[in-house]
Formats: sequence, structure tokens, C-alpha cells
Amino acid sequence: KLHDDTTITYPPSKVDVDSLRTKKAILDAYRELTYVPVLVYQGAVNGGFTQRLINRGVLDLGNDPFGAGLFLPFACTAGLDASVIRGLADKCRADKIDDATVTAAMAGHADVLDLLASEFGAEISVACLTAAAGRGHDAVIDHLVEKYGLDPHAKDEAGWTALESAVRYGHVRTVMHLVEVYNADIHAICPNVDHNPLIGLAAAQGHIDVVDLAASKYGAKVDQDCLFLAVEAGQLAMVDHLVKTYGQVIDAPNRLGWTAMHVAIQADRIEVVRHLVEKHKFDVNAKQTLGMNVLQMAERFGRREIAAYLRKCSSSGRKSKPKAGGGRGRGRGRGPPPRCR
Repeated sequence: KLHDDTTITYPPSKVDVDSLRTKKAILDAYRELTYVPVLVYQGAVNGGFTQRLINRGVLDLGNDPFGAGLFLPFACTAGLDASVIRGLADKCRADKIDDATVTAAMAGHADVLDLLASEFGAEISVACLTAAAGRGHDAVIDHLVEKYGLDPHAKDEAGWTALESAVRYGHVRTVMHLVEVYNADIHAICPNVDHNPLIGLAAAQGHIDVVDLAASKYGAKVDQDCLFLAVEAGQLAMVDHLVKTYGQVIDAPNRLGWTAMHVAIQADRIEVVRHLVEKHKFDVNAKQTLGMNVLQMAERFGRREIAAYLRKCSSSGRKSKPKAGGGRGRGRGRGPPPRCR
């Protein structure tokens, strides 16, 4: 409803029902069906913008390329009729039309991609491929590879491949599709997560099902780096899963003497520190191979909240319970990796 009491409806013409295989996909479809893009223009250009809507809730923009460029992504996301897409694209600059192809791929609308490419000369880039993979649209991935000849192993401008994008956003079915149909390498090193394998990216993002798939079906190694990445990212459920399922040990040091607790302190993750102490019984009073206990490390790093908590635990005499077994993997002999960019 606009400021002048004009009421509009915004019904997308279709939703790809076959793609709704997960709870996330269903929620995304619901969002697209119910979202109403209302844009209030402020300022003035040649006397100002009018707020008149026509033809399925699309602004009557005249020949304004700026306004059309703002509304074209909404239309592409919802997969509106070709006439609406065409009417907006006619008014847009070429770079905005190219950007809209990525939006269409992200929303799973191959027909919108084809329209923008065939009628407006839009560039179909690798960014479309990684966008489709990041939303789990296997059919669009196949379409981009078969019709436009995109390399399923190529990197987009941000340095992501389709497989990395699928792992990053936790699309198990798409990960399997890329590995089994296009021979994508699940063991590949991912530069965007400090050159760790893709299973480390899944651990950092908290995708337990992707970690289990990579480990059980494709033989990816779950090592201490996965634990460190999960701790550094604050993924508590993943930390518990790695300890319970893969035998990772919270207080096992790597070759530089770092433990999961050191990673949590360095990342300033108070919630993880609490979790490691209270659930996994990390001994805050134990001397570490670095020559100091974790309280001293927190103080040295300036982590005041963590230091206060550890000081309280230390004074209460909280100790760890004995643990059996050892961690699988010793890490790479380095401190914690940076967050996934």
C-alpha cells in the first residue's frame, strides 16, 4: 500500500515446484510469493519521480533507466511474465541487464535468462553458475553448461566455483550433482577459507550434512582444521558433531600448541569458550604447550569478557574430565585461519 492509498498486488507468475526439495527452498519460495517490492523515491530528477504503478505492480518509469534498473531484479527474482521483464529491460542500461541475469539464475528462472540473453544481448557469466549453485538450482546449472557452454569448474570474479558455492550454502543435493555429473573435486582447496579443503568450508559454515556427505561418500578427511574452523566461526553444533562423530579432541594441541580453546579466544568467541568449558569440560587451569594457561592468553589478547569468565572458572577450580582417544589429524602447524570471506 502506497502513501496515496493505492493498493497493489504482486503475484509471481510461477514457482519451480520441482526445486522445492528442502525446507529452505520452500521458505524461499514462500518469500518470493509473498514479497511486495514497494520503492519510495526521494529527491527530484527533472521535477521528481511519480509513484504510479501499472501492469502487475511495475512502476510506469517512462524512459528512466535508473528506476527500471532498480525494479528489474525484483521481476527477475519472481519470474514475472516476459512482457514485464521485456518492458523493464528495454529501459535499462546494459550493465543492469547483465546483473539481472545473475538474479534470475539465483532464483532458478532459466527462461528469464534466455530472454535477457537472446533479446538484449545480456552476458551469461560464471557468476550465473555460482549463483544457481548457491541456491541449489541443479536444472539451471545444467542449462547454463549445456546451452551457454559455461565451465562448471570455473571461478567467478569473487573467486568462487559452483561447487564451493553449493558447499558454502549447504546444498547437499547440488554438491552431489556437481561431483557426480561434472566430476567437481570435493577435495579441492578453497582459497576463500585460508586454503583449506572444501570440507573445512562446510565445517566453518555449520553444514553438518555436507561434512558427513564429503566424509562418508567421497572420503574427505575430517581433521583438526575442521574443528578449528568450526570453533573460529562459532558453530557450536558442528563442534559437538566433530567431537562425537569424528573423535576430535577439544584440548589436543597442533604443532604450534594451539587448541580449540586458543582459537576461540583469538576469535573473541565468548559463547564458544563457555561451551568448551561447560559442555566439553576444558580445563582452564592446565598449562598449555604455549607456556601459559588460557586465562593468561585471553589477557594478553585483550579479551576482557573471556578473561573475566575464565578467571571465575579458574577460581572455582573447574577441571576437565578424562577423555579417551585422540583427534584425527594434527592440523597444519599454524594458528587459527581467518573467517570465510
